[in-house]
Amino acid sequence: MAGRRAFAWPRSRIHASATMPSTKMKARALARPDAVRRRANGDATVVHPGEPFLISIDAPGRGQLALARVITGVLAAVFLVTLAYRNVQLARLNSFIPVANTVVALNDFLTAVLLYAQFSVTRARSLLVLAGGFLFKTLILIPHAATFPGVFGPYGLLNGRVQSTAWMFTVKKVALVM
Repeated sequence: MAGRRAFAWPRSRIHASATMPSTKMKARALARPDAVRRRANGDATVVHPGEPFLISIDAPGRGQLALARVITGVLAAVFLVTLAYRNVQLARLNSFIPVANTVVALNDFLTAVLLYAQFSVTRARSLLVLAGGFLFKTLILIPHAATFPGVFGPYGLLNGRVQSTAWMFTVKKVALVM
């Protein structure tokens, strides 16, 4: 069939709600085997009846690629500007670590939830493993903040030493990769 994606999930691996289209959807599917959805930039995406539409499977358009390149360029420019200030020591602010850990934890938790939701539709084990990694990264931030010296006490809540926080950070980064 022309225009059909080369990759399609078997029916048994699709979420049950995605395989039961409404009566109106069935009538449309009988009239047109493939529905075409147009993007704002004119690119077409073929949506097949009975299959869930997943943005993670859809290829990026020219506008999205251009936007990604612009953002990458801006971030590289900001990095080069900050290199001039690499030797400047800023004042210590003990409330920075709890606030930064909270923001990172919320971001990682929401990412894990979205990956679990994507897994419930696609049943791809790779998404399950990635979601578990993000959830672990979220939970490891609790002892990381608790061992940070100067935040909750001179040696942290868990009475850790100077290297405890550094090892927690290393475990967090290495465990996500594994």
